[in-house]
Amino acid sequence: MPLSFDLFEEEEQEEKEKFLPQPSFGERFAWAITHLSRKKLLLLAFVIVLLLTGGIVYKFSRSFNIGAQVLQTTTSTPSSLTPGGVFLPPTKIPTNRFMVPETTRYQIIGGWLVPWEVNSFNSFQNNVAIIGEIYPFWYEIGTDGVTIDRKYASLVIDQAKYLAKARNVRILPTISADPDLISQTLSDSFKRGQHVINIVNLVTINGYDGIDIDYEGLSDKSSFNLFTQDLATALHKEGKLLSITVQGATSVSEITLDWQTIGKYSDRVKIMGYDYHSRITDNPGPIGPKGWLSAILNWATSQISPTKIIIALGAYGYDWQKESTGGWTGSGLTYQGAIDLQTRYSAKLERTTGTDDRGYQLGSTPHFSFIDGEGKEHQVYFEDTLSISEKLDLINQYKIGGMVLWYLGAEDPRVWEEIQKKLK
Repeated sequence: MPLSFDLFEEEEQEEKEKFLPQPSFGERFAWAITHLSRKKLLLLAFVIVLLLTGGIVYKFSRSFNIGAQVLQTTTSTPSSLTPGGVFLPPTKIPTNRFMVPETTRYQIIGGWLVPWEVNSFNSFQNNVAIIGEIYPFWYEIGTDGVTIDRKYASLVIDQAKYLAKARNVRILPTISADPDLISQTLSDSFKRGQHVINIVNLVTINGYDGIDIDYEGLSDKSSFNLFTQDLATALHKEGKLLSITVQGATSVSEITLDWQTIGKYSDRVKIMGYDYHSRITDNPGPIGPKGWLSAILNWATSQISPTKIIIALGAYGYDWQKESTGGWTGSGLTYQGAIDLQTRYSAKLERTTGTDDRGYQLGSTPHFSFIDGEGKEHQVYFEDTLSISEKLDLINQYKIGGMVLWYLGAEDPRVWEEIQKKLK
């Protein structure tokens, strides 16, 4: 095949062009303006705007620790971009309470997610924009005292995990235990070590942000202190959080565990501010009087760093029935359950005032009474927006880390407006 001189000429021309000055971006852009069709120009302009706004959203999201996807979904109108390319944030951005540094005035807002209440997941979903952490009530200690079993077969576990991850809500599942069984485990150094390993594995394998320990009815301070220290150390090495839930107390004489040690090593100390009157108390009454909660926080802040304290507020109530023996038997009920009961019996709704026989201010707790179809007397006390709202003031008064609800789905739905208003 004869050689083509055209080929050599083309190669020579390419070698020359290597040394010719290349057109600038402006010159290329000017060429595009004069040579491209109107449709292609519009497409080019759209791509440029998309790239610019995407970068702005990313920088804004990094500055405020808010996912870019969340920002884009909360910004629905072109007016959010000014002609100069400045991003104007929406008036209400879903925030992750945990991601805000503790030095600010932001507080953690959370709640227990329970599998037996169908509205629990719905409450989480409806209020995910202001919830920073959830504590799913999913696990318990196995019969060997070391392993961890799933407490309930919940159909919403995967949904809850997906929603929490998508909206930057921290997941710290709760582990509960039989007091006698876990006491034996914690007093045995080998079993205690194995139990710590199992907890850490549970957290890391499932991608949880930490764990919430709810071991009630314990009395061995020394063993629990060692457990707390070992578990905190192991979790922190993995970048995970430790939350410990304790029963409410107003003095050292009322506790069986060492709050100072718990507060030193854990990241959260959730104090149960409910069941002042429970299903087994002698007389009906408010589950969490405001004065009692104030006394709890007054003493707790002297034992634990206030920023680590999370007050757990009851969102439920009890229907106490008077027995023939003279005592009372309580049955738990949600806010909606209480309202339905009041409506069914056309009961008059009243509110507590003054103080109780221990000197605690009762606050404004709703209650009513009725006689059922069998002629038995009932007393019902429960929580609503007003009774919980006045307790939220204590969180700011004592400058503690935040609050959680026991439990999501039991509450008066209007309470979230008060939470959003008072906790920032």
